[in-house]
Amino acid sequence: MVKSTAVGLSLLASAVATAHAGVVPPIHGERADGLSAAHGRLLPVEFDVPKDAAVTDDVIYRVIQLYGQAVTPDLRASVFFDRGIADDREGNYGGAMQAYGQVIKFDPGNARAFNNRCFDEAILGALDSAIADCSESLRLRPSNASAFDSRGLAHLKLNHLEAAIADYDAALKIEPQLAMSLFGRGVAKRRKGDVAGGDADIAAAEAIKLDVADDMAKMGVHL
Repeated sequence: MVKSTAVGLSLLASAVATAHAGVVPPIHGERADGLSAAHGRLLPVEFDVPKDAAVTDDVIYRVIQLYGQAVTPDLRASVFFDRGIADDREGNYGGAMQAYGQVIKFDPGNARAFNNRCFDEAILGALDSAIADCSESLRLRPSNASAFDSRGLAHLKLNHLEAAIADYDAALKIEPQLAMSLFGRGVAKRRKGDVAGGDADIAAAEAIKLDVADDMAKMGVHL
């Protein structure tokens, strides 16, 4: 399961929108993904962007290409994280994996990036890599239900049924309403011969999210 944050693009957007006027805003506070936000000068003041210009991905990546050393590593990690989320929403899982790889390059302790790359790898069938990335995510953030869910998906697709059930159990202990974890555990139970238990989990998942079977089918998991 992919977790998102919308902070990075807005931060860089603000920096780009004001840089032309010689005003470079500081960044304050704690980002939702646990990174300590950077402070101080982000971009050279001579970067000329009209005040009413739309801050698109092209503008953002132009900033990084031209002034990469002036953009703090934390901010670059945040921008690439948001790019990964955008790619995931478009179904461009390969592109998202590359973006999350850049996040990890600039912020090796980003548990969400490891989890999101794990999830994309599981969807695309890079299952051993997925398990490794989710395990690292869980090392960094042990109570991460999404990482247990993502690793459960990888184990399920490898037909590691006991491991899948264990990961889904762990995810549901933290977040009992995770429909994909309930559905995945139900499939694993059915494959192990516990049809009644599997059907109960699947029914509970569909009560939370009616089309969860369609979502899981897109990830390669079928009843």
